[in-house]
Amino acid sequence: MEDNAEVLGQIYLLHEQYTRGHGMVCEKGCSACCTCNVTLTSMEYAFMVNGMGEQEKKRLEERALKGGAGKRFRPGYTINNMAALCLAGQEPPEEENDPAWGICPLLREYMCTIYETRPLACRMLLSQVQCRQLGYAQMPPLVLTLNNLFMQVVEHLDARGVSGNLTDMILWHSQRENEGSGYSPPLAAHLINNSRAPVFMVPPEHREQLGPLMGQLSRIMADQQKR
Repeated sequence: MEDNAEVLGQIYLLHEQYTRGHGMVCEKGCSACCTCNVTLTSMEYAFMVNGMGEQEKKRLEERALKGGAGKRFRPGYTINNMAALCLAGQEPPEEENDPAWGICPLLREYMCTIYETRPLACRMLLSQVQCRQLGYAQMPPLVLTLNNLFMQVVEHLDARGVSGNLTDMILWHSQRENEGSGYSPPLAAHLINNSRAPVFMVPPEHREQLGPLMGQLSRIMADQQKR
């Protein structure tokens, strides 16, 4: 757990460093992008709850339960699944994802209740204009490539884990703890297995600029694999 926390901390810091300076206007209290469609890996969930007491975890579960019956994005493919499809010359499927389905259950008075340990998907929600103006985030192509790259690396590091919607992940872990480690609750059907990155999805026009970062991330992946 400590190893995972350390490596995720490094990755989050790198993401912040490389996305800084792209004219982003996101600020405290800006929560238009904070929807119920956030996804994460099981390693990110562990990082998110690391250090939480039982009462904090209980409140987390209660918030998730409130939105548990609502419609939300449940991915059928991970970013590395899609990379494998692209490598095979197949078109990645389109999946329905509507922000109108509702807000993130962990949002309170326009503020994130887990901000310091929020998953990568939340950290990636950067925009050059206020999202409430357009109804969506607007970011340069390089930042989109950066986000995909970091998503691939995080999933790769958690290749033995699963990914899914934030609400489903919280409820799944809660049920497992309540029923015992050998129990596989029905919610597991909404979580999908992670995969290693078959290739980095970096277009030719960004490879030179992102070369140093790709080297750093490759070393992190290699070091983690040795542990």
